[in-house]
Amino acid sequence: MQQGFENKHEVIDSLELLGLGKSQAAQQYDTSEDDLECHLKHSTENIDCNFWLGIYSNGKLDAKDIINSESTDIALKKASEEGLRGSDPILFSNCESGETVYTLLVPENNSEPLESWLSEVYKSINSISPKMIGLYFGKKQLDRDGLKKTIKLFLNLARIGEGKSQGLFSKVYIMTAGHSFKNILNVMFEIKKDFMEQGFNIKVFH
Repeated sequence: MQQGFENKHEVIDSLELLGLGKSQAAQQYDTSEDDLECHLKHSTENIDCNFWLGIYSNGKLDAKDIINSESTDIALKKASEEGLRGSDPILFSNCESGETVYTLLVPENNSEPLESWLSEVYKSINSISPKMIGLYFGKKQLDRDGLKKTIKLFLNLARIGEGKSQGLFSKVYIMTAGHSFKNILNVMFEIKKDFMEQGFNIKVFH
């Protein structure tokens, strides 16, 4: 069980500090060690990841309600399903383990082009430069088509990097986040196939 958020986290003004305001391996093609790894997971527990990204809807919760969650899983689920007041990104940090672990919650995109919105989110993450990241894109915010488009664009940004000679992440954890496991697995294979046609390989693990 992960340690709770209460009294172990600080809320950071992300507008100022972020620049925004072989387990079972599902592989169909030969890949190199430099390929981006994508791991499908039901839970954030027991995952060595120092950055989590979630999307929240407009709701009635305050940031403190998320901070008081018992785990990262619960915090991400609350933000996704119950929503938060306001429209600004919120960053929580936990230094209890010795390494700072971040959880970034961004409002769902209702108006901007997906590319512009996600590029701004990526720039925020880039300012911290995590070597791996966990994605929690809930079913309430994204249907199957939206999920595929968002993950594919995000992985493409990770592949290209933002002002870097190579991609930012070596490993991406993708939470099921209310989507069926079969559905999200099929989405990942479709993305893998699309990338293969562009000469870019990803490894998909489940």
